[in-house]
Amino acid sequence: MNLLSRVIVLCLFPNVLWTQSDQDTVVTFIMTGDLNFAHAFERAIQKKTFDVFGNWKKNIKYDCMVVNLENAVTRSIDSVDKEYVFKMRPELLYQLVDAGINMVNCANNHSADFGFEGILETIRHLDSAGIRHIGIGRNFSEAREPVIYEKNGIRTAWIGYGGVKDFIATRYQPGTNSRNEKYILRDIKKTRPIVDWIIVVLHWGEELETEPDINQIEMAHRIIDSGADMIIGHHPHVLQGIERYHGKVIAYSLGNFVFGGNASNVNYETAVLRGIFSKDAMNIEAIPVRVRNWQPIPATGEVATRIFKQLENRSKIFKATISYSN
Repeated sequence: MNLLSRVIVLCLFPNVLWTQSDQDTVVTFIMTGDLNFAHAFERAIQKKTFDVFGNWKKNIKYDCMVVNLENAVTRSIDSVDKEYVFKMRPELLYQLVDAGINMVNCANNHSADFGFEGILETIRHLDSAGIRHIGIGRNFSEAREPVIYEKNGIRTAWIGYGGVKDFIATRYQPGTNSRNEKYILRDIKKTRPIVDWIIVVLHWGEELETEPDINQIEMAHRIIDSGADMIIGHHPHVLQGIERYHGKVIAYSLGNFVFGGNASNVNYETAVLRGIFSKDAMNIEAIPVRVRNWQPIPATGEVATRIFKQLENRSKIFKATISYSN
């Protein structure tokens, strides 16, 4: 079965159809939830080296994959005092590079698990690997700076927000980008004239909740009304519904993508989004994903149907959502 026949599709311009010959006039992104190469994953890969994204790369085509990097990238052992702290070895970044993960969001509650020095080390390692990052910086201005990804003349802006209060970047302090709505709206207004599309990445919500709360929904609507084209959310570690609002897309939580923080997450089901952008149209597809031994692959058959049904059920709270394309 062709992949496109088993994805949930929202085409914002339904009369626009893209074919293989259009590849020089569009840019394709894969957008995911949390990626974490800590603890259980690290122990497993020490016993047996494996290509995390080997099967993934064979089955999915894209220009850029964007993940929420839910750990610091550091060799430090000096963690902050909290129940769960996550880090990945810098040498494992090659797995991300090989998979075409060339952009990560670091505006989350684990980028600062090893303090200010861990933040700075994370930035250095990502820069050295050629992985662009949003939502983190050596100061307030740098953390708020969008990543402009341009290909085939199409300019997309990516801005990340979220983090822990004690490690929000300031004028003189490294950290993550605050999820302050006033700043979000200002950033969108500033960025809107210089790009074709704006994607806002938010680390928010309550863990394990299958629906966003009313405050999230109202905030998301204001962000779209201010000029953003899409919102990608994460933090709950589970899939939440996808809303279609004023012709734009809000994915409140994409759950986990590859989450190695604990052994219970070695096998599970999830979903990612694929966005195909031209200068004046975008096509958004939800792709069901099966993860086995922390290795993702597009799901098929009953597994795909189950994931789609879950997304459909969790989207019923919205006035408009995406629909099946069979």
